[in-house]
Amino acid sequence: MYGSPQRLTDAELKEVRECYSLFDKDRDGMISGEELGVALRSLGQYWTEADLEQLRGEIRGRTLSFDDFVSIVMRRARQEPNFDDVLKAFKVFDREEKGEVSVEELRHVLTTMGERITEQEFDEIMRANNIDPKGVIEYHDFVKMLKAN
Repeated sequence: MYGSPQRLTDAELKEVRECYSLFDKDRDGMISGEELGVALRSLGQYWTEADLEQLRGEIRGRTLSFDDFVSIVMRRARQEPNFDDVLKAFKVFDREEKGEVSVEELRHVLTTMGERITEQEFDEIMRANNIDPKGVIEYHDFVKMLKAN
C-alpha cells in the first residue's frame, strides 16, 4: 500500500495529509481517537475493532497530531495484506458465481458479522472508492484496485 516501511513517498504523504485534513473538522491540527478507524480505513488500511480498541487504549482519549497519525499509518503500512484471503472471502458471498456481490449484502456482512465496521465507516469506504451504494461490486476488479493502492 505505502512505499518503504521507513518513509512515505511525496504522493503517499500528500494522500495521508489530505485524509487527515478531512477528519480535522475544526481545523485545529488535531483529530480524535474516535475518528481514527474511519480515517485509517479511508486510506485503505484494514484495522479490526480489536486493533482499534487497543490503539484507542494507547491514545487514552487524547487527540492526534498529524505526526501521530503518520506514525500510526506507518505501523500498518509495514504489514502486507493477503489479497488471496480477501478474494476467497468475496467468493463465499457470490452464490451465483458471477464474480460480483451486491453492495447491500456486503454492507450487511461487514456491519453485522465478525470484526464489524459501522454503517458510517462502510459508507466512507464506498464513497472513497466511487462505488454505487445500490449496485454491485465486481470483486476481482475491486481486489485488483486494493492491490494497486
